Amino acid sequence: MSRSSLACLVFSGKIGPPKPEGRHELRYLPPYSPDLNPIEQLFAKLKALLRNIAARSVEALWTAIGQLTSTFEPRECANYLRHSGYVRSS
Repeated sequence: MSRSSLACLVFSGKIGPPKPEGRHELRYLPPYSPDLNPIEQLFAKLKALLRNIAARSVEALWTAIGQLTSTFEPRECANYLRHSGYVRSS
């Protein structure tokens, strides 16, 4: 972004024009980290399970992946999201 276009986005040290109270929320994304990325956690488990199966052909690999998808319960996937900070705990 050029410096001249940036000037139109900054108002009184804030990003964007002021809005009425309660109408917006600014959230910063964390720096990239495999620990903060839920898909990386799932892939780590999937790779470990595939190593144990030791499929030696493309067809066997796809069959194994198809069978392993049922091992990922919805609750486990929700935990990956929660651990990464994408879901607020109540």
